[in-house]
Parts: sequence; C-alpha cells; structure tokens
Amino acid sequence: IGSLFVLYVFLVCSFCCCLFVCFFFFFKQKTAYEIGVRLVGSEMCIRDRRRMRRVYTAEQYAQVVADIRAAYGDRPVSFTTDCICGFPGETVEDFEESCAFLKQIGFLKVHVFPYSRRSGTPAYDFPDQVHEREKQERSRTMNALAEELRRDVLTTYEGMEDEVLLETALSETLFTGYTRLYVPVVVSAPGRKSGEIVRVRLGSYDGERVRAALC
Repeated sequence: IGSLFVLYVFLVCSFCCCLFVCFFFFFKQKTAYEIGVRLVGSEMCIRDRRRMRRVYTAEQYAQVVADIRAAYGDRPVSFTTDCICGFPGETVEDFEESCAFLKQIGFLKVHVFPYSRRSGTPAYDFPDQVHEREKQERSRTMNALAEELRRDVLTTYEGMEDEVLLETALSETLFTGYTRLYVPVVVSAPGRKSGEIVRVRLGSYDGERVRAALC
C-alpha cells in the first residue's frame, strides 16, 4: 500500500508540474500554439480514474483547457487529443457522454482508436468487455464526429495569418506543412525550400489540408 501511495503522489505531482510549466510557457508567449492534452479513454474511464490509472478528472481536464484559453485571450489556441473507444465497462451512455465531451472542448484533432485487449494487462480480465464489432462501430462514429469538429475549428481560422514550416515538396513550388496551431496546409511558395518558415493566409479546408497563400 505504501508503494502505491508513493506512486500516486508522484503521478499527481508530475501532473501539477506539467501544468505549471505549461502555464508559465503560455503567459510568456505572444502568438498562437497547438496544445496536445491527453484524454485517452472514455469520459466514464476518466470519472472512474482507477480503471485507467488516471490522476485527473474530466472536470479538471476541462478546467485546464478553459484556463489556457483564458490565458491566451483573443489569440487562437487549438487542442488535440487521443481517445479510446470501447474500454471494458463502457456503456452506450458512457460513449455518448464521451462524444459530448469532445464537442464541449472543440478539438482541432482527435486520434480515435478502439480498445485493444492484450493478455498480461490488468484490463484483460476486466468484466463487461465490449464486443469487437461494437468497438469498431463506436470508433467510426467518434471519428466522424472528430472530423466534423475539425472542420468547424478550421472554418474559424479562414482569413487568419500564421507561420508555416514547409515540409514536403509536392512540386518545385507546392509544399505541405503545419502552422503553429497544427493546421495542415498546402501552399504555393516559389523560390522556397523544405525547412523554411513562411507567413501565409489560411483559406478553406478541403478535407485533408487547408489551402493557404503567401502573405
């Protein structure tokens, strides 16, 4: 019991330290950034933290997001996360709450994947395992929601200026890359090369990338 308590205290302290570092960094910055805050698991699993060994609640998670947005004020900030569907014990109601939570936060990107049962892990023997077919269906539903949220967020960025790191050259002048908000863009940048940073004006989202133009 003593060692478990020490581990719990360590995890809580680590989480608090990460938040402190994040807030210190945010207040020092004068521009927009993408922030990856890990959700990993359904709303049900966060509420019952022992099931997935989480050291935070859904309410704390949402409060961190709200505080970060408040710290940035009018400056845009985007959030990305991971989410597991079909963890043992997840009911239809739990899944629907998870989807509602994603809507509440308004993530730019959600990496959705179904729970994979692996021998040797504590969850392997958990009761109420979700059928594989149901896990896949929930994963498809959440992925569709994630794409809808992504499109909504990217629509709000149309017309905004930001810097892009040019990565892959599709031709001598056409490049793909990401902004500081982790927005995937495609831009025509004659005379430029991969690895350079250019300033662009964001356009519409084509389902894969945002069309951008050099400022």
